[in-house]
Amino acid sequence: MPSQVILLQDVDKVQPDVRQYPDFDEQLRDAMRRETELFVEHLVREDRSVLELFTADSRRLSAGAIEVASFPLMEGVWIGVLPLLQFVVAIAVIGALQLLFYRTALGRAFRATSDDQSVAQLMGLDNRHIFALAMALSLAVIAVAGVFIAVRTNFDPAIGPARLIFGFEAVIIGGLGSMWGTLVGGIILGVSQAIGAQINPGWQLLAGHLSFLLILAVRPEGLFPKVRG
Repeated sequence: MPSQVILLQDVDKVQPDVRQYPDFDEQLRDAMRRETELFVEHLVREDRSVLELFTADSRRLSAGAIEVASFPLMEGVWIGVLPLLQFVVAIAVIGALQLLFYRTALGRAFRATSDDQSVAQLMGLDNRHIFALAMALSLAVIAVAGVFIAVRTNFDPAIGPARLIFGFEAVIIGGLGSMWGTLVGGIILGVSQAIGAQINPGWQLLAGHLSFLLILAVRPEGLFPKVRG
């Protein structure tokens, strides 16, 4: 709901100083809320850019104590609970996708439609239905990743392109068509950025890009390619 996105539910929690705003009452509070709701509904109906609704102010989701919780692995080594949870969920999601794509009829339909839409349609597949299912599956995976990103770091409407670059590099490092390769590519990027940040905070992103270029120079097809030119 748009009202939840812009936190209109918090209006009821605000109690203005009666000395500065003596005319403020519940009727005015309701009018302010309703005016904002109408404005948001207008933007939705007119299909206006989200940048007209969201500002450059970054936001993040709170996960509570789990964000800073950790446990000792060995002497001097501590593992964060949230990063470990993210890693486990990533493995589970990729494993589920691997089974779906290579062990089910729906997965075969996905791959057939991707390889040749015309032949897949001749074999009785409804391309539009397959596309809709693929989009639904993509949005579900994106939702999981988006929640973890929002917990781990701040986000804003313009964060997409930068994250897209990291995703592109992870896919290329792992090799086209390899889901587990994409996971390995993401780990390589993350470790490279962590090492770069330890050397110099300004080198964090540079280290990741350099590792990508190095692997691309040595193995242009990626580490575990399934799709070859």
